[in-house]
Amino acid sequence: MRQTQMRTWVWGEMLVKAPDSIQTWVPPLDEALQDLRLGTAVEVPATLNRQFKGAPSGLAIELMQMLCDQMEMRYSWVTQSYAALIPALQCHQIDVIVPITLTDRYCCELEFSDVLYPVGTRLVVRVRSRIQPTVRALRGKRVGVLRGTTQEAFALERWRWDGVIVRSYDVHRDVIHAIKVGEIDATLQDTLTTFALLSRPEGRGLAYAGPELDDPILGCSVALGVRKSDLALLEKLNQALARIRTTDAYQALSARYLV
Repeated sequence: MRQTQMRTWVWGEMLVKAPDSIQTWVPPLDEALQDLRLGTAVEVPATLNRQFKGAPSGLAIELMQMLCDQMEMRYSWVTQSYAALIPALQCHQIDVIVPITLTDRYCCELEFSDVLYPVGTRLVVRVRSRIQPTVRALRGKRVGVLRGTTQEAFALERWRWDGVIVRSYDVHRDVIHAIKVGEIDATLQDTLTTFALLSRPEGRGLAYAGPELDDPILGCSVALGVRKSDLALLEKLNQALARIRTTDAYQALSARYLV
């Protein structure tokens, strides 16, 4: 008989920066084979959300639940600011980053799994703004980004030296608050996040500016990130990913989020 696995959701402070509050969601408990600590960014639309009763939901949650079920591994979720994820991985506070953009920037720090899904980058502005994602249009403007992301790296490398003011935030909700109250003029984020944002009430009054950006710094897909010493885990994740991609559940998940 298939065993039900314990899944624990942990919101709290670790040795690296994390939210102040601590909440735990524990589904029915049963025996499992191993523990896997999954690190993900705090409250990123489509990737990570909380249902009204505190249970986690979203693309990253459901995809990793499928993978861990396939591997018959017990797991817990640890939420942090995006910038804290790699330090947490290197300090053995988490075992997998879910997800992380595939770029050369991270290659010396961790190992990537096979690609989870494609992702791009777009600029979001207030409705009726004439700002476009070009240096000329953004010179003197304030652009908000999530700290530690490829979007921050791109904005600092490609735009800051030409007069664009780059402001970095630890969590997504602070970026959205900043653009709505006029503290920043635009925000640069991945397309999965921006699509989810603009599809929800909190995205009211915001709109895309221009097309997707194309640059090697930004990357074009995401994967899972593990320590370089955890090659056995990496192989197990890739094997599980290959298996679930053939299932109806995975196809349904893709249709729901990856539009």
